Parts: sequence; C-alpha cells; structure tokens
Amino acid sequence: ENGQARFMPRPTRQRLLPPPPPPLPAQRWQPPLRFLHIPKTAGTSAIVELQALGYDLGSASQPAMEACYPPYKSSSPSTLNFILLREPRSHVLSQFLECRFTRFGSWVTWADSLRHAEWQKECKRTRCGINRFGERFGGSRNRTAASILAGFEPWIRHFARVQGSARRSGVDDFGCYDARSLQTRALTCARRGGYASHHYDGEASLAGAMEVVRQVDLLGVTELYHESLCLVHFRVQGALPPSCVCTADANRSAGGGTMRHEHRTHGGPRDFGLSALPQALLPTVDAVTRDDAQLYEAALRRVVGDIRSVETQAGARVLCSAAPRYSAPGGDWASLRRTGAATGTMSTTM
Repeated sequence: ENGQARFMPRPTRQRLLPPPPPPLPAQRWQPPLRFLHIPKTAGTSAIVELQALGYDLGSASQPAMEACYPPYKSSSPSTLNFILLREPRSHVLSQFLECRFTRFGSWVTWADSLRHAEWQKECKRTRCGINRFGERFGGSRNRTAASILAGFEPWIRHFARVQGSARRSGVDDFGCYDARSLQTRALTCARRGGYASHHYDGEASLAGAMEVVRQVDLLGVTELYHESLCLVHFRVQGALPPSCVCTADANRSAGGGTMRHEHRTHGGPRDFGLSALPQALLPTVDAVTRDDAQLYEAALRRVVGDIRSVETQAGARVLCSAAPRYSAPGGDWASLRRTGAATGTMSTTM
C-alpha cells in the first residue's frame, strides 16, 4: 500500500486552482477624442467630465488644447475631433471676467505687465505692485456689479474701436484674450502652440470657420451642454445613456440617474450675467463678435439637427422642451428647433 502511494501521481497545479472566471463581454471600441478647447466655452468642465467617464482625450495638456484648430486637429480617421462653441455675447463677457478675476487671468496679465517696456520703467520706481489690466479695467477684489460694468465697458470698447478700421494687428490685448470673434479665429488661425488662439493672428476667415462647423466630427454648444455630451456618447457608444433621454413630462429620466455636470468658474463671479449689461452696450458687443454671431447660428442649427438625427435613430427624445439661453441678435429658438432637423447628420459610423 505504501509502495502504491509512493508512485501515485500528484495533483497538478492546474487542478488545484479555482476555475477561471467567465470571459468579459465584448466592449464597443472607443476611438480617441481630439478636443479643441476654445476658452470660455465650458471646455474645462467637458475635459474633466469626459476623462472621468473614461474617454481617451490623448496626451495633450489642457494649454495645448487651447490651440488653433488647423495645426491641432487630427487627420487620423480613427480619431474624432470635438469642438464646443458658445453664444457670443455670453462668451465675450466670460472672457473679461476670466481676465479680471481668475488666477489664470492674473498670471497672464501680470506677465504682460512685466514685459511691457513702459511698465518696466515705472516698476523701477513705485508701481511694481500694479497690474496694467487691473489699473485700467478694475482689480480682482471689487466684485460689485457697478465695478464689473465700469471695467467691462472700456474693455469691450477698446476692441470695438479697431474692429472696422485698417489697423487690425498690434492691438493691445493686455496679455489676455483678444475679444474680436475669438471663436472664428480659433477655428482658422495657423499659429502653433498652447494658448495660440487667445491672441490676434491676422484676419480670421469666417468662410473657413463655417466649413469647420459643417465638417467637424462632433460639434456642441455650451447652451446645450448636456445634449452636446449626449451626442458624444451616442457617436462613441452607439447608444444613449438613460440620463440623456427625456420622459413624458419633458424631464430627464430619473430611473437612469442624472448626468452630473462640472461647472468650473475658475474663481470668477457667478452672479454677473448678460442681464446686468445695459441694452445700449449690446451693439458694441455685437460689433466685436460679428463673425462669431454668424458662426454660432450655423453651429446651433447643426447641433439641433444632429440631436434630431440621434432622436430618430435611438427612438427617444433628447432635446426636452426647455429652450437654451439663446440671445444672439435675431435668434429664433422655435425656428431653429423646426429647421435644425434638416441639417442633422449624426451617425455612429466612424
């Protein structure tokens, strides 16, 4: 008996291990997203959300994403280019608040002040502690509506004075954003590097920017931020998450949870909006953003059309009854809801 036991084969390691787990279900391949971050269009919020949801935004840093689209875009057929645009009046006001109140604005305007030749001379005496932008348009501490308006008005008029003149280049932007149709410029400028779209780089091409709006893989608008991210989900995943579907009472599906959105203000005031601007100042704002207004209207028509296309393919409502904050001159939201469907081309085809 002992002899037989000595010659019995030992159990193999394979037989001692537990059975392997069942294979994971096949997952839909997710192409990388090439996101162009036009500043002050909720781009930081979108980056944080998309990365948290597991989307591959590549290795580009956030400053590198704030680039000129032609040299930045990916020509790879396996990469989806994604752009967010914003209603121009809100967009230009947000630029001013960023330059005046946030850490980024303080950093770039201080750096500009230190480079400025005349300021360097003054700095040798008594004025080293004063920011050129802050001295002219108000500092970051006074956040009253009267103080903000007192700074915004000369700032926007500063750019309006050169909008229709021959002297377009060499305009002082105080190291921060040049407000003249920044979105149109971002889609057509040619300078390479991070933050390249912030500054004037020659005449922006409205026709070229319109072509980008027609051809880019994924387009969204800040005023339909939730629905714009739903377009991303549908294009990449091939289906809508429950949080993107409207219920019968035009609310989001409670059963599927809510898509929680980031709202990054970078420390800027939250309670100063377009309603605080006097009506008499709006024509000046519109003159500075003339190209962006036309670009935004075309973008909004395409986004609404893409949403309608997705609704047809998914058999579900994505665009609920509430209208976006649409204040562009001549904006007719009801008309856009009707006619936008004619321009929709959204598909899950890569």
